[in-house]
Parts: sequence; C-alpha cells; structure tokens
Amino acid sequence: MDRRGIQGKKAPRTNEPEAEQPTVESGTTDTDKDLDGRVLRGERTRDAIVDALVALVEEGNLQPTGHDVAVRAKVSLRSVRLHYPTREALLLAAAQRRAEILPRMSPVDLPLASLAELVDAFVEARAVYLETTGPIRRAGAAYEGRSQAVRRIARAVRGERRRVTEVTFAARLAAEPKATRAQLLDALDASSSGLFWDSLRLELRLSTENATAVMGRTLKALLGVKST
Repeated sequence: MDRRGIQGKKAPRTNEPEAEQPTVESGTTDTDKDLDGRVLRGERTRDAIVDALVALVEEGNLQPTGHDVAVRAKVSLRSVRLHYPTREALLLAAAQRRAEILPRMSPVDLPLASLAELVDAFVEARAVYLETTGPIRRAGAAYEGRSQAVRRIARAVRGERRRVTEVTFAARLAAEPKATRAQLLDALDASSSGLFWDSLRLELRLSTENATAVMGRTLKALLGVKST
C-alpha cells in the first residue's frame, strides 16, 4: 500500500462544473429605497412650502398664515407644521433660500473711475439688491421685534451693507475731516438702505428707474458731486 495512505490519494477529476459559491449582492434593500423615497418626498415638500411663503410675501402678504402657505404649496396644514413648527423657522428657511439665489452686496471697485462714475455703479448695484430683497426683507421686519434669530440676521445684513458702503467710498471718506467723517458715512448708509428705498418705491410710488435716479442724486449731493 502507498505509504501516504488514503489521505494521500488525489481525488479523481470529473467534468462536472464546480458548484458556485453564494455571494452577497451589493446595493440597496427595499427598506433603503423606501427610506430614500421618504427623504426625497420630505425635501420636495419643504421646498414647496418655502417657495409658497416666498411667493405670498412677494405678492404683498407679509404675514401669511399656515393655511395660506399650505394652500399655495398644495400640501396639508399638518405638513407645514411638521416641517416648520413655527413661523420663525419657516421665515428663516425662506431667508436662507433667497440668500442663496439673490445677488450679494459687494464693494464697487473701479480704481480709474471718477467719483460720479463710482456713485453711478454703486447705486445701480444697490438698487438691484434692494429691489429683489424687498419682500423678504419687509417680511423679516414684521418679525424682528419677536424673534432673536431674525434680529440677528437683520443686524448682520445692516452691518454688511454699511461695510460695503464704507469700502466703496473709502477714498472720499478719508478726505473728509475727521470730525464729520462718521456723519458722512451715516448719511451715505441711510441713503442707500432698504428703508430709504422702500420710501421711494412704496410711499412715493416711484418706478425703479426714478427711485434709482433719486438715490444717485442724493448720494452725489452728500459726496459733493454735481449731478448731470
């Protein structure tokens, strides 16, 4: 007998295919798909609710009710309250949405421009910003006295607005006597603010073109530039 014994014999070869080893399929399960679907539906619902609020505000309804929003969004009032338990939460979401798509304030940088040309460029950009942000800004003002979060955002926006104005007219401000420099900046800031713009557009009922011209004329007068 072979000294290797039984265990030393090789198994005979056959033509039968080897049995396939079980494998674990990669991918998502039905539970994962259901979860993904619910997440997507939730996102669509939240988007619809925010879009509804923005649309209502832009139409002049600065304090829409939950029912108003639900009807416009074509969802239930329960869905509105589920995704946004408070008006503050919904307003902040709308403000964030608008901030993502609206133009941002930024200093005007025209090194070779005359002061008159600098004012014209600044006013053109500021008018576009104030006009497009007007509805959501006015809606926020209605809640500013009741919401710390809304107040915080409003202060940040006003601070950025003043900074942009100061940087844009830095050279002219530097030439102003120190005793009146802060006053000049205050006047420039107030004359290019949302409140000033709204007084032109809503109280005086000026067109955007005429309101822009009045703002430009005001800033030029403050800066000592002759209007043409």
